[in-house]
Amino acid sequence: MLTKLGDRCFNRSDSLRSRAETMIQPVLLEKLAKLPDSLQSEVLHYIEFLIEKHAETSVQEPPPKKRRVAGTMQGMFVLPLPDDFDEPLEDMKEYME
Repeated sequence: MLTKLGDRCFNRSDSLRSRAETMIQPVLLEKLAKLPDSLQSEVLHYIEFLIEKHAETSVQEPPPKKRRVAGTMQGMFVLPLPDDFDEPLEDMKEYME
């Protein structure tokens, strides 16, 4: 996948990822230098926001999986099954005609 920044394209494949990322930094600095001071401060605030957001998402751990307890369904099913188990339900007969 190619990522385009300005007039430059970067290959985002895993083998070239670190090279592309190091090539992005000078482009970012170049573009940042062209912005007025007010927009540079907005960029700074956005970068700080992204850092905080990334820190929050990386700190959150997935909730522990709930373990199933054996025997919780005990008594819910009656065996042997009734003789008419495979017959259509009374409520569904009008839909099946």
